[in-house]
Amino acid sequence: MVRVSKVYVYFLFCGLTIFQIGVFNEHQLEEALPFAEDRIIFSARYGSMRNIYELDVAKLSTSKLTTDIDVDSNISISPDHKMFAFSAINEYGWNIYVSTIEGTIQHALTHDDGTYPSWSPDGSHLAFISIRTGRPKLYLMDKDGSNEHQLLDLDVRYAPPRWSSDSKQIAITSLPNRILIVNAEELTFYELSDYAWLPFWSPDGKTIGYSGWDVGDKWSILLINSDATDKRNLTLDFVTDAWFMNWSPDGSYVSFVSTNPIDNLASIYISDFIEQKSEEIIPDIELEPTALWSPDANFLASVKDCEGEISIYIISVDKTTEKCISIGNVSDIVLSAWID
Repeated sequence: MVRVSKVYVYFLFCGLTIFQIGVFNEHQLEEALPFAEDRIIFSARYGSMRNIYELDVAKLSTSKLTTDIDVDSNISISPDHKMFAFSAINEYGWNIYVSTIEGTIQHALTHDDGTYPSWSPDGSHLAFISIRTGRPKLYLMDKDGSNEHQLLDLDVRYAPPRWSSDSKQIAITSLPNRILIVNAEELTFYELSDYAWLPFWSPDGKTIGYSGWDVGDKWSILLINSDATDKRNLTLDFVTDAWFMNWSPDGSYVSFVSTNPIDNLASIYISDFIEQKSEEIIPDIELEPTALWSPDANFLASVKDCEGEISIYIISVDKTTEKCISIGNVSDIVLSAWID
């Protein structure tokens, strides 16, 4: 292993704040990583306010996308990558905003409470959660904020609604801990699984992965067909809980988080969808356990402490290349999307 000396790049951020990006490579690279146009969208807290940022993975430069508004960590990117939706607090409480991907234009779509926005794959609608009636419910609106309405009288958990690839169905976690599939057009629903939460559709829309209470009295990563048949357990041989799953863009892998029973530290694993063999890919995650897949499904990104510096950590699936990008002067980093 050859370690490259740390390289620090200083630049003015928003005219006032100096941010520092520290970079070190665990492996000497003969050529640049294949991230010519790739960007990672994330949120982080600077002082008392959380903002949304963009990391240019190739240039190792960061830009601030939101200003003068306190946001939460739930961000949804439009399918054409030209806009992003988020929730922020204003004089009316928490509400849904949209912004251009450059952050140049941002405006509120809701004015009566809204969180956890989720863009439909066809780009025409936004699903979101609201407590405007006193209980958290699933709502839907057009992408411009018009035609805002509640979908069924269901109490749901504060978690992102997940769209099917055809933009017709939404997977949600209802109270108490049931995964429901809601037909957004026909206003019907069916129960997919109980004692479950955080569903994720596979890219082809045929399978849903989620965290469920299963064999061994622990949370496991479960896969089930979208018609509620053929449930199988990806982490049956794990002795600790597993959660926070995410599909690779090509649908061949699932990433998830589990705790090492020896040192009680969480690690990110990947599992082959076909052979269902799991492998630890990022050990010792003590921070936000979100794992993002690169658009080509060859890399993963997470938040990691790299030699005492809170960093965005990138590693190839074959573990031959890893890179830490240290973001200075911010805390509580949450990764949201990796786009090209």
